[in-house]
Amino acid sequence: MRSTGILMLIVAIVVGGITAWLVMNFLQNQAQPVAQPQASTTIAQTTVVVAATKLSFGDNLTRDNLKEVSWPTNNVPPGSFKTINEILDGADRRVALQNMEPNEMVLHSRVSGFGGRATLSQVISDGMRATTIRVNDVNGVAGFVLPGDRVDIMLTRNTKTGSAARDSMVTDVIIQNLRVLGVDQISNEDTSEPVVPKAVTLEVSPEDAQKLSLAASIGTLTLSLRNYVSAGTEEATRYKTISVNDLRPVGARSTSSSAPTPAPTYTSPTVRVTRGTTSSSQKVARE
Repeated sequence: MRSTGILMLIVAIVVGGITAWLVMNFLQNQAQPVAQPQASTTIAQTTVVVAATKLSFGDNLTRDNLKEVSWPTNNVPPGSFKTINEILDGADRRVALQNMEPNEMVLHSRVSGFGGRATLSQVISDGMRATTIRVNDVNGVAGFVLPGDRVDIMLTRNTKTGSAARDSMVTDVIIQNLRVLGVDQISNEDTSEPVVPKAVTLEVSPEDAQKLSLAASIGTLTLSLRNYVSAGTEEATRYKTISVNDLRPVGARSTSSSAPTPAPTYTSPTVRVTRGTTSSSQKVARE
């Protein structure tokens, strides 16, 4: 009996030791921090030049208003500058051709060449032309058209001459969604105060420049200001020609222009023949 008790005690001690070792090993494994996965790749970086301060049309580019920032190499926009030296290491100055906000990327299309000036010819898009039309406080939208806005052009003209000229006036939208380059001699898009204009300069295609020149000689041109947010993406709208007849109430619009004119009726001439005391009448056919 005594040897059996000793054997059981030994077995209990061994089992207890193994259990304690297993528990301690488990707790140690739980206490170890989980290793974080290492990034397999790193994104290649380069530098681009951005505006350090707000730049307005015509501002000289200097090291004080430019800075270099890191940028992913694979996402560098075309026309950007990598270093400030690319912009400034020239014999002459360069100026801003468009307004730029702080941290906005500087692109070739937004700055002049070396020795360049902030002239209108440098902001015209490739293949486009600048054409000026004469306006006043009414057909120039009371001066609320400013550089950078987009407008439609309406032409009002007479389709007849003489006494019927006034009732034959019509208005057409001849060109849509034109960018305003300048108002009088103001081309800075930072301008926010309304200016009653005498002339507005528009960016047009060569064909539209011909249309404006012809339209100005045969009638009155009027600007129609477009919504600023959708001006660049809005599709062309199909407009109808508006005539004087469209200004009358619907029930009072004249239909004489479309109704056929009734054919005139004629009667055959009658010849009266008198012989002595006898008189007779004879109808003669009209040739």
